[in-house]
Amino acid sequence: MYRYFPELDEYSFQERFKRNLANKNLLKNSVKTVVDSVQSAKDLNKFFGTPIEKLVPIPLCAPPHIYKYKNMESAEVEYISKKYNLPSEYIIYPAQFWSHKNHIRLIKALFQLKTKKNLIVPAVFVGANWDSYNDVVQLITDLKMEDQIFCLGYLPEKEVVALYKKSIALVFASFAEYTNLPVVEAMVLGVPILCANTFSMPQQVGNAAILFDPFNINDIAEKILLIWSQSDLREQLISNGKIRACELSDKNFTNRWKELISITIKNK
Repeated sequence: MYRYFPELDEYSFQERFKRNLANKNLLKNSVKTVVDSVQSAKDLNKFFGTPIEKLVPIPLCAPPHIYKYKNMESAEVEYISKKYNLPSEYIIYPAQFWSHKNHIRLIKALFQLKTKKNLIVPAVFVGANWDSYNDVVQLITDLKMEDQIFCLGYLPEKEVVALYKKSIALVFASFAEYTNLPVVEAMVLGVPILCANTFSMPQQVGNAAILFDPFNINDIAEKILLIWSQSDLREQLISNGKIRACELSDKNFTNRWKELISITIKNK
């Protein structure tokens, strides 16, 4: 992603140099390289000259802890929610605090709904504190949204699953991802999804999400309002998500890896 967004703080000159060197060596010496999407394969071919036939797209699946805690009792979900003094309804965004995760525009969209629509949509942010964390907290303070936006930090896997299950929707606002895990996690857990329309995210979610322009605060706000106010839409997204989750299952993920390993060994 540093090829597209070199200006981001997380992609310093030193970091770009290090990644370029590492990627060139890894790609040159690999028999096959697994990527998460067709677009990421095309970009490795474009930027590093890696032959397309060496690049194998295998879509992400939800990690094991999602399946482990998927059927958590509602009483435990409520207990964990109350532990953090969360409101009864909220949107969730699990993402580390890097600038490309786009917390700032998401907060501004929520502020717009509050000031222009008189609608308060609580948000729960879960993730480790990195370079943009102080800016996020400062903006929340400046806009006097401390009672609306909850930054909970890095949480145990079980608690994150509980907060997913309690949420009205996942809002995945990052603009610099080919694909990502939270949207697949939400599908498995039966959570409606809003996500950015960049790179391969539309292909990853299919019809299981409402898409928005992550650089357009108005669009983010409009899509949050849409999913917040329409329960029928949320139910349809949940249904679509369950179907898509089956296509992106851990079983399919494992079988694709097994097939790749088998073919690679035979052709060695």
